Amino acid sequence: MDALTAQSTIQIKTILGEWYEYNRYGRISGSDIPNQADEKTKEIVIAGLFTKICDAIYRFAPERSAYALNAYPFIEAIKEDMVIGGAADKSDLQHLVGILEALKDAYANGYLATMTEIIDGEVFSDLLDTADHHLQLGQKDAAAVVLGSVLEEHLRRLCRKNNLPVTREEPESPAVRMKTVDLNIKLKEAGVYNLDRQKQVAGWLEIRNNAVLGRYANYGREQVVKMSEGIRSLVSQSPA
Repeated sequence: MDALTAQSTIQIKTILGEWYEYNRYGRISGSDIPNQADEKTKEIVIAGLFTKICDAIYRFAPERSAYALNAYPFIEAIKEDMVIGGAADKSDLQHLVGILEALKDAYANGYLATMTEIIDGEVFSDLLDTADHHLQLGQKDAAAVVLGSVLEEHLRRLCRKNNLPVTREEPESPAVRMKTVDLNIKLKEAGVYNLDRQKQVAGWLEIRNNAVLGRYANYGREQVVKMSEGIRSLVSQSPA
């Protein structure tokens, strides 16, 4: 189990633990909610737990997965109940808890290759095939540009997956995208990959920059071939 999966499992277990403790004892560990709270106080506690359960599903359930699609109708039904009557339907909450339990087991047992990773893998594979086709036609520069685009997007997705920033704040201006060289450094510092991989990525980014700026004599076809092979390895070993 990798660090991200372990962290996801722990966070889901914590939320489930709070739900089961409240369900069993009428209180949450570490809170000041008394065992025999009035109905209004209980509604507040349930609303808090519901928010945490929803947040866990939104964050950890892959988009378009069965976990997410099954959960959304219950989430909407509970929201409507709380707006109208102030109290959530307990059976709907139990359904959400069951979905969260299934999600926790999927992470814990390594069953969860996220839908985003699968789709991105297919799209990136198509683009990498396009780059290889350019190479076969002797178009190393076009291949380098396509490979650079794949690499940059993959680095950004890797950062998001590992809760690393992809933008930086500027005084009195909107956030701006961080440079890919900085993303590469952050991914190494976070332990997503090692120093050797960071150096490889830095080399690929240099080829990409040379291709985009028209400095075609600064790299050769064989370097682009190795770049293609290396990016395939990165996408496979560090899916985002």
